[in-house]
Amino acid sequence: MIGESTYVLADGSKKKAAKFLIRELKIGNQILRNIPGSVGPANGSLLLGQSFLSHFDSWTFDNKRHVLRLAGKTSEPSGENGSPSSDNNRPGPIASLSAPPSARTNESSPQSAMACGKSVEYTAMRGGSGSGFLGVWTGNWNSTRRLCGALIVQGIDPRGIADVIYVYGGSGLPWKQQHRMAMLNSNVLSFQDDQGSTFRFRLGAPGELDANFMGQAGRLSGTFQKSN
Repeated sequence: MIGESTYVLADGSKKKAAKFLIRELKIGNQILRNIPGSVGPANGSLLLGQSFLSHFDSWTFDNKRHVLRLAGKTSEPSGENGSPSSDNNRPGPIASLSAPPSARTNESSPQSAMACGKSVEYTAMRGGSGSGFLGVWTGNWNSTRRLCGALIVQGIDPRGIADVIYVYGGSGLPWKQQHRMAMLNSNVLSFQDDQGSTFRFRLGAPGELDANFMGQAGRLSGTFQKSN
């Protein structure tokens, strides 16, 4: 057991749940170790969420064959969060590891940008699906502290899978950077952070993103301006 967290459910309600560490979680021939889980109701359904799926480049569901396809596992947690698995590249009856087309075609040289008072290095791709989202966006959330946030969209592949960096900090809070995989669907770019909070970004006025956050801190909104 590793404590408890407050989760925001799909209907907006909040619920506290105990957290524990799953020492080993296997799907097909894919194995991840030391994955955080939470305790749900005894009569509830088992859910496989971002704490597992975020370790893969992408995942899809084949509804006809009832197959979950996991693609492009690049690494596993290290240190106290786990160690790499040796079963990285063998396809199994449930997990498929056919490598997807890389989102990093047409790479440019690494660049840097100031995000919430810190310099962040990133690699920008040109063209592709949802190119209006590409670049560096910064803004403030409508929290009491006006927390600074920055979204760097490095690239989006033809399937709508985006390579993003999210940064936040300031106003007495520590600066933090996360590298995530996001999904572009119906002109909304969305992803979850390592705490399970959900971020959604939609193109607004020229050079702006309408931003929404749902997590332990409640619901926040903001407007992010394109800076690069």
